[in-house]
Amino acid sequence: MVDTERVEALFAGALERPVQERAAFLDESCGSNFELRQRVGRLLECFHTPEDPLERPAVVLYRQGARAEPIAADDLTGQRIGPYRVMRRLASGGMGTVWLAERDDEQFIKSVAVKLIKRGMDTDDILQRFRTERQVLANLEHANIARLLDGGATDDGRPYLIMEYVDGLPIDRFCDERRFAIRDRLHLFRQVCSAIQYAHQNLVVHRDLKPSNILITANGTPKLLDFGIAKLLRAGDGQVTTQNAGLRALTPEYASPEQVRGEPVTTATDIYSLGVLLYRLLTGRPPYDVGTGSWPEYQRAICDTEPRKPSTAVLRARATVEKPPARQAPRPSDQEAARLGRVLAGDLDTILLTALRKEPQRRYASVEQFAEDIRRHLEDLPVIARPDTRRYRAGKFIRRNRTSVVIATTLLVLILAFGITSATLAWRLAAQQRALAQALALQQEAREAADVNAAEARQQAERHKTVADLLQETIASAHSASDGGEAASARQMLDHAAQRLDGGELSAQPEVEVAMRLTVGQAYWNLGDDARAADQIARGLLQSLQVFGHDHETTATLLIYKGQLAQRAERPADAEAIYSEALAIAETLNGAERELAGRVLNLLGILYREQGRFADSEITLRRALAIRAELKGHDSHDVGITLRNLSYTLAKLQRFEEAHETIQAAVGVLERVDGPDSVPAIYAAGYIPRIYALQKRSDEAVAGTRELVARLEQVAGADSFSVATMNDRLATLLHSLGRDEEALTAATGSLNILRERFAQSHFQIAAELQLCGEIDAALGRHSEAEAVLREALQMFQSFGDAHPARVSGTAKSLARALRALGRADEADQIEQSLSSEH
Repeated sequence: MVDTERVEALFAGALERPVQERAAFLDESCGSNFELRQRVGRLLECFHTPEDPLERPAVVLYRQGARAEPIAADDLTGQRIGPYRVMRRLASGGMGTVWLAERDDEQFIKSVAVKLIKRGMDTDDILQRFRTERQVLANLEHANIARLLDGGATDDGRPYLIMEYVDGLPIDRFCDERRFAIRDRLHLFRQVCSAIQYAHQNLVVHRDLKPSNILITANGTPKLLDFGIAKLLRAGDGQVTTQNAGLRALTPEYASPEQVRGEPVTTATDIYSLGVLLYRLLTGRPPYDVGTGSWPEYQRAICDTEPRKPSTAVLRARATVEKPPARQAPRPSDQEAARLGRVLAGDLDTILLTALRKEPQRRYASVEQFAEDIRRHLEDLPVIARPDTRRYRAGKFIRRNRTSVVIATTLLVLILAFGITSATLAWRLAAQQRALAQALALQQEAREAADVNAAEARQQAERHKTVADLLQETIASAHSASDGGEAASARQMLDHAAQRLDGGELSAQPEVEVAMRLTVGQAYWNLGDDARAADQIARGLLQSLQVFGHDHETTATLLIYKGQLAQRAERPADAEAIYSEALAIAETLNGAERELAGRVLNLLGILYREQGRFADSEITLRRALAIRAELKGHDSHDVGITLRNLSYTLAKLQRFEEAHETIQAAVGVLERVDGPDSVPAIYAAGYIPRIYALQKRSDEAVAGTRELVARLEQVAGADSFSVATMNDRLATLLHSLGRDEEALTAATGSLNILRERFAQSHFQIAAELQLCGEIDAALGRHSEAEAVLREALQMFQSFGDAHPARVSGTAKSLARALRALGRADEADQIEQSLSSEH
C-alpha cells in the first residue's frame, strides 16, 4: 500500500521544479515503486495545464480511496450518451471531461453539455463529489447559473450530467476583447455576485470561482458553471458535503487562506475568490507575486503576504519586465496605467482589500454586501467598507452631483453676496439639478481664465476651492433635512434669488447671470412652477444671445429647456419650432457638445409620437440613437433611453415584434449600465406592459405594471417619486379598462406620495388630482369628483398660462360633475368663463 504522506511530499517536490524536470525527478525519487510513480503522476496531470496556468483544474490531494489505474483519455465523438450524440470535447479536467452533444432521438434538436467522469477516476471520493454536484445543480434555478437538465450512467457504469450548454467566453477574455471600461466590468461582476448570493441562500458554497467557470454569452449574460467541488453547508436530509477528512480541492490562484490551510469552508471563501477575480478583471494581474508558481510559494503568498493595492499594482505592472501570465490583459501605457491607478485609488482599493482579508470574519459579511458596495461606488455613495466620516460622506455627495455642485457653488456665491447665510443652502435642489448649460458656462469661464496670467489663475482657483470647501461642509450638515421644510426653504430662496437677479445684481457678470437664470429656472421646473421656470428660461435665453451669440451650446441648451416647458404645457407646435431651432445650433457643434443634437432629437421623437406622427417619430429617434451610440457607445445610458422611446413608437406603428425586441434591448443596456435593479432599468421594463396594452393584452399589461410597482417599492422605497409615477401609469391603464375602483386606489397612492414629497403646489400633483377626479366621476362619486377637480383647476390656474390644455380639460370635467349633481348653472358659468379666456 502506498504511503499517502510520501505521495504528498513527492507531489509538492515536483511542483517546485520546472515542468520539463518533473519526470526525471519522479523517476529518481520513486525508483521501482510503480504504484507510487503513478499516483504522483496522476496528481500532476490533474494540476498542470501548460497552455494556461491561470486556468488549471482544481488541485486534488488524495488521502484515501484512490485507484492506481491510469486515466483513460477516451474519444467519445460520435457516440451516444443517453438520448444525446456527442459532437466534440469542450473541456477536460483532472477528473472529468465535458462534451458538446445534441439530442439524437428525433424528439427535438437541442445542444447540451455532457459532463462525464474519466475512466479510472471513479473513486469513492470522486463519485461522492459528482453526486454532490448533481444535488447542488438540481436545487439551483437562477438566470446566471447553468441549469442541470438530466443525468444518468453510461453502459460501463460511469455517471454523467446533462447541463445547459453555454456558448460564451470566460469573463476576463470577454471584458478584454470588448475593451470594457472599469464601470462596465463592475456592472458585469455584480451580475455574477447575484448568482453566487443565490447559491449561498440555498446553502451552497462554490469553492472554485475563476474566469473559466464564469462564461459570458454573446448578449452579455454571465453563466456560472462547474459546481464540481461545491460544498453544501449542512448535511442531512439527503444532502452531503465534500469537506471530507480525506479530500482537499482547490484552484491555487483563486483559493482562500482557509482552503489552503485545510480549514472549514464558509461563504467567506467565495467572497475571497470573488475578490481575486475582480482584482484580475480591474488590474489584469493577481494580487500576489508567486514566483515560479510552486505550491509552497502559493501557500506563503495566500496565507502570509498582504495583497498589493490595486491602484499601485497597475503602476508596478509597467515597471516589471517579466512575461505576463497567459490571458492577462495587454499592459497599458504609462499614461493609461496612471489614469487606471487614479480610478482604482480610494473606494475600489478599499472594496477589494476588504474582500481579500486573510481572516474570513473580517471580509464582507455576504456577497450581497460586497455587490452593494460596488453599487454604492458606482453611484458615488459612501461604501460600507470605508470609515463613515462626515468629510467622506460630503465628498461622495459632491462627486455624484458634480454638475449640481458646480451650479450650487455659483448660487452660493450669489447668495453670499446677497448677505444670506442659511444652512438650508443644501436643499434638495442640489441633488436634482442636472443642468448641462451651467457646467458649459463655467467651462467657458475656465477657458478664459487660462488666458490670464498665472498669478490671477491661481487666485481664481483658490477662490473656487474656498467656496467648494464651504459648500462641502454645508451639504454634509444639511442634505439629510426633511423634505417638507427643505422644499419650503427652497422656494423662498428661489424667489429671493430671482428678485435679486431681476434687480440687476449680476449685470456686471453676464456669463454668470446666464448660468444662474437657467439654474433658477430649472429649480422652479423641479418644484412644478412652470410659469416662473419659463420666465427665468426666457430671460436667460435673451442674455445668452447677447453674451454668447446664437450658435453656442449654452443658447441651444436654454432652447431645449424652453421646448420642454412648451411640450409639458401641451403646446406641440411651439415645442417643435423651439426644438428645431435648438437642433440647428446643435448640429453645428463639435466634440462632446454634439450630444446636444442627440438630446434634442430624442425629445423631438417623443413629441412627434405624442402628436400621432409615428413615422416621423421613428426616423427622428433613430437619428438620436445613431448620434448617442457614436459618442457614448452602444452600451450607454442615453442609448438605452432612446431605445426605450423607440420601442413605444414601433408599438404605435403596430410593429409589435420589433417593439418587443427593441424594449428588450433597451432593458439589457440599462441593466448592464445602471444595474439590473436600477430605476432606469425598471422604468424601461415598464414599457413592456405599455406595449401589451396596445396589443389589447390587458391582463398581461396590468399584471406587468403591478409587478413593476412592487419592484420599485423594493428598490427605490414605497414613498419614492418613481413609485408615484408607476402608480399613475397603472391607474391610467385601469381607468381605460373600466376597472375604476382599482384605478382609484392606484391614483390615490400616487397622489399621497406626491403630496408628501412636495410641500406646495406642483404640476404632478395637479395632474394626479385631475385623474382622481375623473375616476371619481366615472364611479358616480360626483361630490368627491367636484372637490378634487376644483383643487386641480385652482392649482393649474396658479401656474399662469403654462398649461392651457390642462386648465380647459379640468374645467370641462368639473362642469360635467356639477351637471350630474343638478347644478347646471354653476357648470354653465365655468364653461362661459373658459370660453371668455380663449
